[in-house]
Amino acid sequence: MKLHGRVQLGEFPLQSDPENEDKGFDFQDFLASYGFAEQQQNLDRPSTMKVIAQETANGKYPLLSRPVSETKCHILVAMKDGTELIVVDPADGKIVANSTQATEQLMDSAIQRVPGRDKLHLLTYKDAGPTEESKSSPLRP
Repeated sequence: MKLHGRVQLGEFPLQSDPENEDKGFDFQDFLASYGFAEQQQNLDRPSTMKVIAQETANGKYPLLSRPVSETKCHILVAMKDGTELIVVDPADGKIVANSTQATEQLMDSAIQRVPGRDKLHLLTYKDAGPTEESKSSPLRP
């Protein structure tokens, strides 16, 4: 939302709400309040890379769920850097995969981290434009 100018850089409305701890991608209402409609998918790595390439080519920033244990995941953001697909950790702004090849390796390790897992959890979104609610929100720039 910050990358689309819907939330100011210094504001953290999702992260600052303790009710959002451990929710993963379960924040459809929050996204909708800023004019975004989400789509969640569980895809193999080649399909995930294809979707990420399409989304980033259209100026979007798909979210990936990276397992840190069998029961917990961390949300990462995919983006384009020139011709490369990279992945950034929004918690600290650090690049965790600095090339398309590193992104593929990150996804392979995410799949391998959880026994029996063969898919990646991906969130893409459609920008439906600001809602009346988000236009009047004190969090809006």
